[in-house]
Amino acid sequence: MKTNQNTLIAMLMVTAVVLGVLVVGSWKSQSAQAATTSRTMTGDYIMATGQISDSSSLLYVIDIPKQKLLVYATDPSRNTVQVVDDRVDLGRIFAR
Repeated sequence: MKTNQNTLIAMLMVTAVVLGVLVVGSWKSQSAQAATTSRTMTGDYIMATGQISDSSSLLYVIDIPKQKLLVYATDPSRNTVQVVDDRVDLGRIFAR
């Protein structure tokens, strides 16, 4: 009977230590971190897509060296890609 009590006490103590470590770890403030573009980007272009309708899509291309936004639209009925806008100067918009 004494051995069972000692085992139970030991298990309760281990559980208390583990819970204590978890509580202390959760109180520690964590600083917010954001990735910079130099870590996440390896090329000269960033591309994203958007949808105009069920049959047409847009392709947004950011040209990093030229700091320009290019927008292309697909026309599935004619099987073509058209330039929608190539005059967006990001360097002027987001002037440093």
